[in-house]
Amino acid sequence: MINNLRYADDVVLIATSPEDLQELINRVRAFSETDGLLINTDKAKLMACGNSGMNTKITVSGEVDSFVYLGSIFTCDDNCSQDFIKKLALGRSTMQ
Repeated sequence: MINNLRYADDVVLIATSPEDLQELINRVRAFSETDGLLINTDKAKLMACGNSGMNTKITVSGEVDSFVYLGSIFTCDDNCSQDFIKKLALGRSTMQ
């Protein structure tokens, strides 16, 4: 099971419960700190999908409905129209 996506200094952690997410965050933080790296809590975001009744106790800099990772927009509702609109606009501006 894939529980994280990494590219350069960007990391997405994926979990099925707040407890699993907290454990992943703790592990990433522990391994990062051994190399002198810190999690930037000003840039960190939390997006809870699926079970809307889930009471998350994980605090970063705020909960979001979508985020951009490697140029693609990820949303809670799996709606990719925002991403299509963004990519079409980029294509149009390039062609002009």
